[in-house]
Amino acid sequence: MNIAEKLKLSQQSDCIYFFRERMFAQVYGVSLYLATTKLNLNLKVYCQQYKKLNNKKVLKAGISIPKLIGLFSDQLIPQSYGYQLKWNLQVDLTKFIKWQKLQFTAIEQLEMVSVNSNIAYPTSNHLSTRKDEAHLVSNAKRNRI
Repeated sequence: MNIAEKLKLSQQSDCIYFFRERMFAQVYGVSLYLATTKLNLNLKVYCQQYKKLNNKKVLKAGISIPKLIGLFSDQLIPQSYGYQLKWNLQVDLTKFIKWQKLQFTAIEQLEMVSVNSNIAYPTSNHLSTRKDEAHLVSNAKRNRI
């Protein structure tokens, strides 16, 4: 199933659609909105750009399949693409659009902070600490000789 088909299916509110991708089930669109707001799943939402969609940015999140099955084993309906969770609910599209914009804004802000911090500090503290420790060890060895 390609990304356009996944997005089209994910816009429906009759079910929450989980698409199997290796060890994870990915959630998109209205399904993602329902999974985070109605099921209260603590998912890390991120943005991916798809060439096949004219470089459109799409929100998505993943949950491990064992965790998904553990949470909803008796409610999940296995499908060829993954799983469905019946959820016949009317979605307020204005709330969904507001939520989606908020997610995109939050992701953009995180990316800007990340880019700015990389400019200010070319290496992370972890890397510089490891380099400093390596220099200290090599200097200590030289001083012993």
